[in-house]
Amino acid sequence: MPEPLPAPRLTLRALPFPAKVVITLFLLTVGLGYSSAMVQMHFQHTQGDGSPLPGPNDVIEIFAGKKWLTKDAIAKNRPVSKIEKLVTGPIDGPLNGGGSMGSAFFKNDRSEAGNRFKDAITKRAKEEVEVEREGERTLMVLWVNAPKAERAKAYADNRFAPAKDKAPAKMSPEYIHNDGGFLIQNLFRDRCASCHRDGAQAGNFPLTSYEQIAKYAECAPGAVIPEGQDGAWCASDRQISKEKLAQSTHAHLLSFAMLFALTGLVFSFSSYPFLVRLVLGPIVLLAQVADVSCWWLARIDGPGIYFAQAIIATGAVVGLGLGAQIILSVFNMYGKLGKVVLAMLFAAAFVGIAFLAKTVILPELQAQKAKKKQAAAVVVPKVGPKVEGQKPPPPPDSPSLEKLLTGQWSMELPWGPDKAKNPPRVPDSGMVRAFFDRDADFKDAMKEKGKEPQAFVTMKAEREGEQNAILAWIRSKPEDRKKSFEKDEFPLPAELQGKPMTAEFQANDKAVKVRSILDTRCYSCHGAGTKIELDSYEKLEKFMK
Repeated sequence: MPEPLPAPRLTLRALPFPAKVVITLFLLTVGLGYSSAMVQMHFQHTQGDGSPLPGPNDVIEIFAGKKWLTKDAIAKNRPVSKIEKLVTGPIDGPLNGGGSMGSAFFKNDRSEAGNRFKDAITKRAKEEVEVEREGERTLMVLWVNAPKAERAKAYADNRFAPAKDKAPAKMSPEYIHNDGGFLIQNLFRDRCASCHRDGAQAGNFPLTSYEQIAKYAECAPGAVIPEGQDGAWCASDRQISKEKLAQSTHAHLLSFAMLFALTGLVFSFSSYPFLVRLVLGPIVLLAQVADVSCWWLARIDGPGIYFAQAIIATGAVVGLGLGAQIILSVFNMYGKLGKVVLAMLFAAAFVGIAFLAKTVILPELQAQKAKKKQAAAVVVPKVGPKVEGQKPPPPPDSPSLEKLLTGQWSMELPWGPDKAKNPPRVPDSGMVRAFFDRDADFKDAMKEKGKEPQAFVTMKAEREGEQNAILAWIRSKPEDRKKSFEKDEFPLPAELQGKPMTAEFQANDKAVKVRSILDTRCYSCHGAGTKIELDSYEKLEKFMK
């Protein structure tokens, strides 16, 4: 009796058309979902330096908790604890454990009694309150860097008394101890525990007891460079916590495992050769398991660095394998006409992505890169007074006019570019006061500050607006700069639009009269016949090269 012939194998091409449409949409949706995961990786794990995805150094820092530092870098950067890094971060940065907690002392004050920062400003001058809050940040840093025994006792007694020459000169009155020193426990309660307690927004990272705080107050020991090497692997505070890693592992091995199993099954029913289906069908699942395994193996001290580097390879296999499964499966389902339609759809999608990349993605990455470069070139004190909306000092190679007009206004600033007398926090600035107390109207507002504090605050904000507008004009393209000067109308960058500005210098809601500002603030002293003439664009231009 002859052997029965095997049943014909079911392939994607044999499916009914409605089933093909459902599977096609499913595969494309998985592809979009994976693409969105790449976007999340950009925002979560890059350092805002213009990189589209985390690079090798980012991956090693995040998973292995190590970063390579040269001898010079180690000498300049002492190890700091997690608390110190977050407390001394920018006050306008993101309020999270990966960015900064600086704003918790200012606009994001979430103490139990409400936003005490805003309440204090309604009663006293904003500048006075800001200086006190900077004192709070300074005190926390001093406490974190105190010896362990002293730190623990000060917290238990709710009284921390640093050396007088280091203690902040100004401090919020509610944290001053009756017997001298400061109420350090109360300070942590209001600035940290208000969010980091059970039931609160950040309750999964509690900071309500000394033991909970102490583990974030420790810092890794300084790096020891082996003989003959130029640098060493040092501890990085960017390493993902075990809690977050466990959560991410759970999500990936459950949700992604199901999706990758389905995409692999779909591909296994294609009509491609057996060996191709055998390899490409399960490879994404296998690579995902290897990827997650490397996450944890990277935490091993020593060889963990190599497991972290392997994450790049396993992640690439997952992404490329998934893409191949989706594209090959979709094209395998249809005949010639269907393939033509799919090719047209993919071509249209490619054009759309290219347009999006050119108009949105690349400009955003370039802006991130420029911002990172500018921040790296500026030496900013970890704690210190900050003026709302004030631009940071320019890098050392900036045009001299930009240097002279950059910095926070202070009556202590010398008048003129006297490097010997200038405070080191404001390099080469000496004409900032031209916008403020060198003007008669501003002097009058200063005299009446006690009677009309709001009028002074408003005028000060408007003068800061003038200053920032001129700096933005200096930093614009030379051809745009000259054109806006001649027209006396400079379009403000998006970040300066809507900010306070002296009424007489407003061209419209989105532009300022840049030449008029220069006439008033500069030409009055640098007109024709003076030692340094600034009475024409050509004379200004040589100070902006």
